Amino acid sequence: MGIVGGPEAVDSGLREDPMPETSFADRLFVAAIRRAKLDGVTLAVVRKAVSLVSLALAYRIVDLRNSEDPLLAAQGKIEESNALLGLYEEIAHILGERWDHIPIKRRPHYSPELRYRVLRVKLLLGLSCAETGRMFRVVPETISRWEKEAMAAPANKDTVGALIRPTPPVRRYADVVREVVLSMALVKVGGNGMIARTLARAGWKLSDTTVARYRKQPVPAPPEEQSAARALTARYPGHVWMTDITQLVGLFGITDFYIMTIYDAYSRMPLLTRTFNAVPKGANIAAMFRWAAKTYGRPKRFVCDRGVQFTSGVFTKALARFGLKPRYGAIGKHGSIALMERFWLTLKTTLQRLPFSKPLLWQDLDHAIHLSLAYYAFHRPHSALGGATPAEMYFNQTPAHLAAKHPPRGRPGEQRTRPPFRIAHLDAEGRFPILAKAA
Repeated sequence: MGIVGGPEAVDSGLREDPMPETSFADRLFVAAIRRAKLDGVTLAVVRKAVSLVSLALAYRIVDLRNSEDPLLAAQGKIEESNALLGLYEEIAHILGERWDHIPIKRRPHYSPELRYRVLRVKLLLGLSCAETGRMFRVVPETISRWEKEAMAAPANKDTVGALIRPTPPVRRYADVVREVVLSMALVKVGGNGMIARTLARAGWKLSDTTVARYRKQPVPAPPEEQSAARALTARYPGHVWMTDITQLVGLFGITDFYIMTIYDAYSRMPLLTRTFNAVPKGANIAAMFRWAAKTYGRPKRFVCDRGVQFTSGVFTKALARFGLKPRYGAIGKHGSIALMERFWLTLKTTLQRLPFSKPLLWQDLDHAIHLSLAYYAFHRPHSALGGATPAEMYFNQTPAHLAAKHPPRGRPGEQRTRPPFRIAHLDAEGRFPILAKAA
């Protein structure tokens, strides 16, 4: 076989692994990253890079949100919502890809109750059969068959076909009552007892077991809230005050917020709440107590933990001026101030309905806490208060749930009326659902 060309051609023709002209450093880098020993280092670098991307995104959003230009501030809010929406889409795709590895014929079937809920989502979002099928990992023909079954159901049947069935099926209570309960559960009003107490405040009297039957969930025994201490029981508003500090990590983990509240143990009423960007000191706590005592009158007892703020001289002197001594909870026992711990749990749950719906800026936290405290004090019924709200107990008002009546039943000949209330929200994001009077 003849060889055509000069020495370069001969060299390139005989080389077993041709390589482009690269520097020695580039070759060394390519060889290094191919070694298994550096896989852990590479992964750590990637994780660090992702963390830096998160911080860069947070910096951009904060910079826009703090702008004096309202358009730039709105743009920052939009970019923050888009970032969270993208993460939720990624979560949905990850969960969906697990189903994609299973052949369609071998995937578990949706129950008739779940099919009804799928069609409800389809109607609410105005999706097509193909879009709904992609979302729930079924073929479009299946969604179409479900809809045909629902539309072709006879008028004299209590349930909608064999493929689609609302939960629970309509029997005695009017279906409008069931839909109200399911809608309240869908917008995260609370558990069975919370939904029943909220409906009672709006005028309909339902038991916890009835709500549980509508939702097809077992009725958990409501946790009984403990008093501040076994030997100290609050007997009237202003008898026992409690205070505590909690920490809340902001979005992207770049900010720590500290929240402190002064709490009336008898009525479960938060009297004064403040937020700090650092751990509050004794002087801050003393100033809050003086303001609360001058506004609401001094309490008979004051309960707190043994944090350095509450054992400081400036705080104990502030209490002494009102003739009080702090009563400390047991060391290392979280149950010693169980009411405060329950309050923090409720507050954080309402502030963070979604896994990472955390505040990013100071004004976000202030706005959310303002709405959360208004919802907690004036709209959220408490099981420990017999279904009353903290505001009703503190201001000695007649609880609204005492005027509740049984809703209409689906008996033959009985006229069905529309509910006297509608589901509304205190905020635009829908984190604080309430029942308002129907127009």
